[in-house]
Amino acid sequence: MDINGFKLVNDTFGYKKGDEILKNTAKILKDCFRKEDIVARYGGDEFIIILPSTSKAIADGIVTRVHDIFKLNFYKKFITSLSIGIATKKSKKQNINELIKIAEDNMFKHKLIEKQSLHSSIITSLQKALEERDYETHEHMHRMRSLAIKLGEELQFSDEKLDELSLLSLLHDIGKIAIADNIVLKPSKLTSDEYELIKKHSEIGFRIASSNSDLASIAKGILSHHERWDGKGYPMGLEGKKIPIIARIISVIDSYDAMTNDRPYRKAHSKEYAIKELLSCSGKQFDPILVEHFIKIISKEKIASYKK
Repeated sequence: MDINGFKLVNDTFGYKKGDEILKNTAKILKDCFRKEDIVARYGGDEFIIILPSTSKAIADGIVTRVHDIFKLNFYKKFITSLSIGIATKKSKKQNINELIKIAEDNMFKHKLIEKQSLHSSIITSLQKALEERDYETHEHMHRMRSLAIKLGEELQFSDEKLDELSLLSLLHDIGKIAIADNIVLKPSKLTSDEYELIKKHSEIGFRIASSNSDLASIAKGILSHHERWDGKGYPMGLEGKKIPIIARIISVIDSYDAMTNDRPYRKAHSKEYAIKELLSCSGKQFDPILVEHFIKIISKEKIASYKK
């Protein structure tokens, strides 16, 4: 039995949170099995259960119950599922180690089958974690994604590049989930120390994305979405085309969205005001070519304004 997405929790919230997940999983397993069953941690995020005198049909029924109780307990976490493999001893001559190997192989097959749904569930869980922050609303993410795809299509991006851009538009600020609420949600101006902490979110987000194969393609984009065209951004001070283009796109769109929608500290500005600001920062904060293309897009159509 393997906990899906466990590494993501360790890398995002630290080992203390990971230990909490392991303890809760162990409690669920102990509650699901009989006194005569042997339930043990097998290493890392894996558990092994030995069921004496039990048919595969009964084991299947127990596994279904484990899945249901696990989802009920962890539905709000990044941990959303288990991969479980079963093997049944058919004769006394069978070696227990061979049996464990069969169960392990079946578990990995199950993990491969679930890979796509696991990918979706991890991304959904990360989005929900961001949405819990009062300004990272579903509407904000929808606007970001919609505008990013329009600009990507204008630039004739490949489907693969559009997928990366779409994912980055949703998760560029994912590092904020590991920063204390009293800083991320502070309605007043941040102190210099608090600002330095909030700036760490791009590096934290990079570590989160790098640790997960489904998000690795946008890791550098997350790291560099606060870099500036003139090299005065953070965390690395990259300039010009050294900044990944998907990060440069997010920088323009995020700034536009922030200006044209209500924030805790001010009311929304007009589209005309935002365009003027983008032009004034073109070649300094933003890639001038991207600003040109983006203004062309938003000038042609009415962009829906979503309110909380």
